[in-house]
Amino acid sequence: MSDKGQFEPGFQNPITFQGFPGKEGKMPSPKPWFDEIPTEEGGSQKYKLSGKLTGKKAIITGGDSGIGRATAVLFATQGVDSLIRLVESYGHTCHLLATDLTSQANCHKVVDTAAQLLNNHIDILFNNATFQLLHTFNNNIYPYFYLAKYALPSIKRGSTIISNAKLSNYQVGKGIRVIAIALGLVVTPPIPATLLEEAQKSFTSPMGRPAQPSEIATCVLFLTSMDSSAVSRQVIHCNGGTIVNG
Repeated sequence: MSDKGQFEPGFQNPITFQGFPGKEGKMPSPKPWFDEIPTEEGGSQKYKLSGKLTGKKAIITGGDSGIGRATAVLFATQGVDSLIRLVESYGHTCHLLATDLTSQANCHKVVDTAAQLLNNHIDILFNNATFQLLHTFNNNIYPYFYLAKYALPSIKRGSTIISNAKLSNYQVGKGIRVIAIALGLVVTPPIPATLLEEAQKSFTSPMGRPAQPSEIATCVLFLTSMDSSAVSRQVIHCNGGTIVNG
């Protein structure tokens, strides 16, 4: 186990193994963090409440763990009501829905359920659920289009669609911003479920450590707020300093 804190350069994530897709509850300590962000000295602090998303409504896919769960936590601290797949509530209204997004009908069901529970009002669609191995298109591509298509009638001007590096050029009009986030290495359950020992030993980034889910969630929060009003049709790289050309 690393003697470094999770936000200190040189932190080594514990090497463990699980069956796919991995379970957060079975990950050893230190576990992924959801509402803690780094300090300048490499320590940690609770994410501060600002209320910048008060009254907003959101759909978050893949909310059971990792980045989706961290985003749900931070959204709740900022006043967002959510429909989230398999994530507990942190102090705000959170509706749960477990479903298989490889089915177009289920994508429609997610949006219909959200519209009903959130008073036909959707400000944020965060397409976060992904699958790293088989059925890539069925999990990582098609549901993003289906969810955006079915959500459009409930999405108004000023809303945001955030996707996990898939749909930055998807044009929806109506004053809706569309942004993709491209991730680097993040401490999530698929790590012990998919990486061999040598890959886990080198699980780091140019900043000297992997990212925590909370650090990606703060990027999503920024992109869904009006702080990023000039950002649209772009890919934002949250990768710890890896240079991406092209």
